[in-house]
Amino acid sequence: MSKERLVVIGNGMAGARFVDDLLGRGGGDRFDVVMFGDEPCGNYNRILLSSVLSRSHKPDDIFINPMSWYAARHITLHAGRRIERIDVRARQVVTADGLTEHYDKLIIATGSSPIIPPLANVRDEQGTFKHGVFVFRTLDDCERIMRAAAAARTAAVIGGGLLGLEAARGLLNWGLETHVIHLMPHLMEAQLDPGAGDVLRRQFEQMGLVTHLATRTTGILGNGHVAGLEFADGSRLNCDLVVIAAGIRPNATLAADAGLTVNRGIVVGDDLACRAGDVPVPDVFAVGECAEHRGRVYGLVAPLWEQTARLADRLSGRNPDAVYVGSSVSTKLKVMGVDLAVMGDKEPVGEDDEVVSYSEPSRGIYKKLIVRNGRLVGAIVLGDGAVVPSVLQTFASGLPLHDNRAEILFAPASTAPAMVAMRRRRLRTPRASAIATTYRRRRLSKRSWAALEASRRYATSHARQPGAAPAGPKWRPSSRSHARVSRKRSSLRISALSSRHWLRPRTPARPTPLQISRSTRSSASSATRMASTSKPTSSDLCAMGGKRSTNPIVSG
Repeated sequence: MSKERLVVIGNGMAGARFVDDLLGRGGGDRFDVVMFGDEPCGNYNRILLSSVLSRSHKPDDIFINPMSWYAARHITLHAGRRIERIDVRARQVVTADGLTEHYDKLIIATGSSPIIPPLANVRDEQGTFKHGVFVFRTLDDCERIMRAAAAARTAAVIGGGLLGLEAARGLLNWGLETHVIHLMPHLMEAQLDPGAGDVLRRQFEQMGLVTHLATRTTGILGNGHVAGLEFADGSRLNCDLVVIAAGIRPNATLAADAGLTVNRGIVVGDDLACRAGDVPVPDVFAVGECAEHRGRVYGLVAPLWEQTARLADRLSGRNPDAVYVGSSVSTKLKVMGVDLAVMGDKEPVGEDDEVVSYSEPSRGIYKKLIVRNGRLVGAIVLGDGAVVPSVLQTFASGLPLHDNRAEILFAPASTAPAMVAMRRRRLRTPRASAIATTYRRRRLSKRSWAALEASRRYATSHARQPGAAPAGPKWRPSSRSHARVSRKRSSLRISALSSRHWLRPRTPARPTPLQISRSTRSSASSATRMASTSKPTSSDLCAMGGKRSTNPIVSG
């Protein structure tokens, strides 16, 4: 059986991930894979570019698929060769240097490119950026910025989104005076509301970052080399390095020239197939930042990888009917070292939507929930990583919330489930011990609580003091032991099962178990009869010098 030819335009985090997913599902038996990439290297993690800029990672550390990966999987990679034209009728693609490649299946994963705002004097006579002006999108961009940062003193980043702030963090680590100029009234307006943006700004300013909000840059100063920026209000900022990070736009020009439907991105259906008008184009698909699905263009990694997984399911034959129905966007970020989690809606939509928020700017904490019909539909958590896992789980589950919404903001789980988990796991923490003790005390009668206290006092008085030599066999809670409480004729009766005791002798190295005296056993049996309905607290058990029991409480 001859293989079909599958051509992938784009060797980034979407294109390479799709090929990896396809081969992992046995697609190598169906297709000969040919890939084209603009950059002369393998696929690397663009999320870590800021770490390369800040010198916490080396460039080689961020590669996901080095060149050897393609050779080992018999993938033909044309690295550094840009596709100039797609001929849908002839089913072929043409590179800038004239190479023509036929395809049976075509995957467009061209990603996105930086938006360059209309700035005066940003380019020289040859049409290239003025010396000292950079974009921050590729590994090559990152290396050029680092070379310039070594000789610079003041840097300006145009754009206060996620990418711009990550670039600013890297420049701060070079010891530069760093300014962020942002057109909008608050930072990261695509992810954050004004309250969270203000808290984030305060945190960054404490790190030494200077922010200029609601400021429009109109031009670049300097001849030959950048000398500063000019703003719409006539003010100026002196700087010798400029990074433009004003957003991205899908690379959809290639698809539009081929007659495919393009709005913001390349329009695809649930099968991720491209369209020409309302008609699907046979065997042509798009994934990643260049694709527009149900009116949305995704710029985060998780939705992109969901797309590649669904398309790999279809083309590999594992699930020919697999469809992509969209992604519920939730992400955990670390912006300049600050923990941030964003999911779903950031603002209420309907009149009945509930908003639960908490802000502590001095500590860099901001938390907000959007509740609709009793369910969590959006959240922002800034500066409090401890609650992020529980919030993400609540958002993903879609289950109804407890009436006390604030519990989600301040604890990983509600109080009752937390106590159940503590009792099951026998946590060795003072906090867990205190909660569990209080919880049990409320449930016990005076008589049973007195019995528990007597048992605890006995165990404490017989515990070996630190540094003292063992005088005989030590006692510890048995993993097979528990007490039983039964009610008969409205009276509480505490009994100990003969084969299961709260305390049993720990077998010492010397003396042997045969040397344990009858009187010691008798004393232990007396303590057993005083046992209560629930196990001793963590501190009680530690005083006995032993481990916690793993048996549940049995009530009758």
